Amino acid sequence: RFEPPFLHRANMGCTHSGGGGGSAFAPHSRLLSEDHSGYPGPSSSTSSVQGRPTLLGAVSKRQEANADVDTACRGGSGSGIGKAPQALGKCLSLPKQLRGKGSLEGAVSVARLRIKFCGMQSSSHHRAAATVYESECREFARRHPKVAAAYARLAGELHDADRLAAGAFLVGFSLGVADVNIDPVAVCKKMKGEDWPALEQAISNFVNHPAVVQCNGTFEPDNPEFMQEMATDFPSVQARSEAFLHGALQPLAEALTRPLKDLRRVGSEAHTPVSLAVLLQDICCADWSAGAERRVCDAFRIAEKAERKADLAALHFVLAAWRRQPRGAVQWHHVGQNLGIVCLALIGAC
Repeated sequence: RFEPPFLHRANMGCTHSGGGGGSAFAPHSRLLSEDHSGYPGPSSSTSSVQGRPTLLGAVSKRQEANADVDTACRGGSGSGIGKAPQALGKCLSLPKQLRGKGSLEGAVSVARLRIKFCGMQSSSHHRAAATVYESECREFARRHPKVAAAYARLAGELHDADRLAAGAFLVGFSLGVADVNIDPVAVCKKMKGEDWPALEQAISNFVNHPAVVQCNGTFEPDNPEFMQEMATDFPSVQARSEAFLHGALQPLAEALTRPLKDLRRVGSEAHTPVSLAVLLQDICCADWSAGAERRVCDAFRIAEKAERKADLAALHFVLAAWRRQPRGAVQWHHVGQNLGIVCLALIGAC
């Protein structure tokens, strides 16, 4: 039976950890992959894609309901976070432990409602996602005029590739994992550039990890063709599943904690993604001796509503955004957003 340490009333706190790494990024003149000179500036109107508001500062009803979700992370030492639980059943069983924890329980319940899966994946889906992603890049300014204008403004003002990349990634991740919109300008100005190399290295480790990229970013245990390819790196489906959770996702979850905690200074809407990221870290640290295959299969099949109709999983878009060059703020935003959706599959399964 798994009970995350930070849910104990006597030990409500957050910790962070991160690894080292280098950062290779284009000069500020190439921070945005598209020509943003024509991006519309701020206006009083709102536009939405797939039902999501893009007006900066706009808070959905779901955000208002969960704005205080991170209050459980205030205070306390949080010394137990990051340690593998001593007792665990066949899978993470958090509902009972989350009861009575107020807004955190509500955030996880909302996460469950947002989980939607697509059908069986194949190599053709991987190629199709890369094509669709090119359209996403071209349409970003039209679909998200406020965010696009903010990134264009920051590229000219910051002259700091690391802070812009980190801010764009965290804005996208918050949108993907918690469905909250955070002002990119406020995020980038609060970010510390020294936090980015460790996070960038963790992202690079994830998108290049064999457990992620094998079979073109596909995880289909029932497909004999993919099973044969998987056997070249992993002796079993369970081995790849555990490698995905512990080797690819866990370092990313740990590296996310520190910069996400800094976002709490931006506003109350940032509390929900912070708390969910801490929960994700505890999930990844668990002993997945059983139950990993089902959870990882869900992570590889979760998708946005629009892409679900074409069976295009979010993980394919993570890889497409990462591989697109030059990798500017728009690409970092998409990497973060789709990674947040992938993490949602594990958080909502609690």
